Amino acid sequence: MSSTTGTRGESVTPANPASDTVDQTTDVTALLERGRALSAPVLRAAVDRLAPPMDTVAAYHFGWIDAEGRPSDGDGGKAVRPA
Repeated sequence: MSSTTGTRGESVTPANPASDTVDQTTDVTALLERGRALSAPVLRAAVDRLAPPMDTVAAYHFGWIDAEGRPSDGDGGKAVRPA
């Protein structure tokens, strides 16, 4: 099992050693999707409580509406997403 050096120089052992056969890219994508699914309703509720025009600005930056204020079905915006 390999270890790396932490921020203070201590030895840190990875939670999932490199010998695991799990596709880490798939794991990260699935984790981001799950986090997004859990947080989206809460974020939308918070944005809905904002006063105009801040609600529109926030919705645009989260990618929920386009520049014209129309609903957007894309995955854009400032939300967490895989690069």
